[in-house]
Amino acid sequence: MNVGMSTPDPRVSLADNAVVVRMNHAFGHGDRIGNLLMSRAGSGNHYLATAVDGQYTMFDERLALSGFYARSATDGAGAGGMANVNLTWASQDFQAGVRYVDVATTFDPQLGYVPETGIVSTNFFASYTPFVANDLVRQLFLDSSVLRSTNRDDTRVYDRYNFGGSALLMNNAFVSLRLLPAVEEVGAPFKIAAERITVPAGHYDMMVGQFSIDTPPRRTLEGHLGYTTGSSSAGIGARRTRASA
Repeated sequence: MNVGMSTPDPRVSLADNAVVVRMNHAFGHGDRIGNLLMSRAGSGNHYLATAVDGQYTMFDERLALSGFYARSATDGAGAGGMANVNLTWASQDFQAGVRYVDVATTFDPQLGYVPETGIVSTNFFASYTPFVANDLVRQLFLDSSVLRSTNRDDTRVYDRYNFGGSALLMNNAFVSLRLLPAVEEVGAPFKIAAERITVPAGHYDMMVGQFSIDTPPRRTLEGHLGYTTGSSSAGIGARRTRASA
């Protein structure tokens, strides 16, 4: 793909040119390897980024190892790298995995997107979804995850936890309960609520609880009831999540 981009000048002026090249080869049974090349040249500094990615599966594709490594180089700035590794297991009732992300401070994502530079994140997650089929419950959905993000000097950015349980009832009604504790370290003040409120730097402990129930679908009358409660600083964590997800 080649894209010419104009400047704010009202006349058409293709001052920037971006090129993206993607190559991918599949070996069957979920195995693949690929390469991505991105380049930008024109009115600004020349930019080049390349990455190699792949996936390897075992045990009838239940266990999958995937990931990528990317590097960027920008005129007038240092080169930087980014790595992502995922190991997942998926069977009929049980899914689990671990994800590792390492983004160098000098990595330049100007033609892509990363949450933040200069961070290391580790995410553990698991879920269990058995069919129960008793007189009341048809299927259970139990899941949990732990996400820890630090700066490259190992100082904490945030710890976020997610514990949830849901039940699909025999009449197709759905009940869900979720707990979302978190610890946030705000290094610099930032604004929320259309910049009307300033969140000061500091340490924030948060706990959010959520409960919801949905009546059976395709009935004459359907309804949803949801309730969320949490600490006064829970909104800060939610804002930071949306800003950096």
